[in-house]
Amino acid sequence: QDVSGLKDPAGTFVFREFVKVAKTTGAGYVDYLWPKPGFEKPVEKTSYVRLLGSWNWVIGSGLYLDDLQAEFQGIALRTVLSIAGVTAAMLAFGWLFVRNVVGPLTDSVRTVQRLADEDLTVEEGDQSRRDEIGDLSRAIAAFKGKLLERRALARREETEREEKERRREAVERLIQDFSVTMASTMNQLADASSEMSATADTVNRSASTTTEQAVAVSAAAEQASV
Repeated sequence: QDVSGLKDPAGTFVFREFVKVAKTTGAGYVDYLWPKPGFEKPVEKTSYVRLLGSWNWVIGSGLYLDDLQAEFQGIALRTVLSIAGVTAAMLAFGWLFVRNVVGPLTDSVRTVQRLADEDLTVEEGDQSRRDEIGDLSRAIAAFKGKLLERRALARREETEREEKERRREAVERLIQDFSVTMASTMNQLADASSEMSATADTVNRSASTTTEQAVAVSAAAEQASV
């Protein structure tokens, strides 16, 4: 059957194009409109044609573009779903990585910085972990313990220094009070000595007077006896 005059609704001589492409390039694609079962109007179709040189035949195979688009959309949907699944898995992995690695590591860095400023109110982290984060947390705990020991030692030394200072001040006050007391006592002893000297002079004078009076009495007695 001669189909060289058959053309589609767009005016393309379909079989002439098959022959033209096959003879020109040996093989190629031709786009055209073609009836499809279940559709009222012809739909887009593409065919791959090739020249069979030994027989001088043109053979080809066609595919409706809507089927191709449906297949492409299915592939695209599966690809998108796959990408979405991979993306979700990567996001979940990233979230777990941030929560289990980046977050604790960032907290550990902040903790070390605060310990460097001697802030001993920090949390050491999860020391039960058996990975590098756990090793870092245990190292931070040991570092904090050393700082606490050093601070306690400094407090004890400060307390001892203050106690020594208080004892020194107490001793100085005792020495000062003793000096004042001794000076007052010495003054009192000097006054008492002066008073005793004056009393001794008075006693001496009284004794002299008594002796003179006794001599006078004795003389008077002798006179009276005579």
